[in-house]
Amino acid sequence: LNDLSEVLMRAKELAINQANDASANDESRRVVATEVENLHDSMVSIGNRKLGDRFIFGGYRTNAAPFNANGRYSGDAGEMNIHLEKETFLPMNVPGARVFMGEGVDANGMMKGGPLQARTIEELDQQQQKQTTQTQHDLDHPPMPSATPMRGPASMMARQQLVDQAMNPNPEAGPGVQEPTPQGSNLFRILKDFEVSLRTNDKAGIQDCLTQLDDALAQVVLTRAQVGSRGMRLDNLILTTEKAKVDNQVAISSLEDADVFSTVSDINKTESTLQATLQTSGKLIEKSLMDFLR
Repeated sequence: LNDLSEVLMRAKELAINQANDASANDESRRVVATEVENLHDSMVSIGNRKLGDRFIFGGYRTNAAPFNANGRYSGDAGEMNIHLEKETFLPMNVPGARVFMGEGVDANGMMKGGPLQARTIEELDQQQQKQTTQTQHDLDHPPMPSATPMRGPASMMARQQLVDQAMNPNPEAGPGVQEPTPQGSNLFRILKDFEVSLRTNDKAGIQDCLTQLDDALAQVVLTRAQVGSRGMRLDNLILTTEKAKVDNQVAISSLEDADVFSTVSDINKTESTLQATLQTSGKLIEKSLMDFLR
């Protein structure tokens, strides 16, 4: 996430530099567009990072790369929970759809939780039954076709077509994996939009990308804060667990271990009693000459 923030900050620096005609021109913007393309590739590489043999941004799907070269997401929104203590779970991953595509981020920048992971066999059966029911409902009640959107300016439509073509260069191959409908910022689309604006020398489009890059950076920072809070929670739990271990050992010691002071005192008293008993016995039983002759 830190590397992702640096990519977006570099893109913002380029956007600020190329947003006015005083420091940029048609030629410089085409050169910067190449760097933005490399930033996009770097972002794809970050999205496909692995921990061991598992992809960290794929949700439940950790065996395959979640992003292709164009930034299309093939993972899911699953969060894998780890068991901290009784009835307490903590997500151990952040789905790439939330970080890179803005899925689950509302208009106020707040992140919503992903689908709950089943903790018991009963919960898994309920989730599967609910999913089957929802699938059958979708088949029985297909969505109504949406109204035809109004045609915008020709320049904006051409620019949008370039962005769509950059995100999906081979539409004849079929729809493939559908992108989630984002509510936040789609980082890949923002960089592609920025790249197209640079290549077409669209100063207004570059200026619009500044706000979008700010929103994208805020989205990544919010995710980092969420991960940081999870780390702090784990650290606090570790400290609490270590303290509980010490407290348990103290309790066990108080129940099982002997009191050294009391034990030594009892030994000394027993030894004194034994010595007094031996002395008394020696005085009561006097030895005769026959005892020595034996």
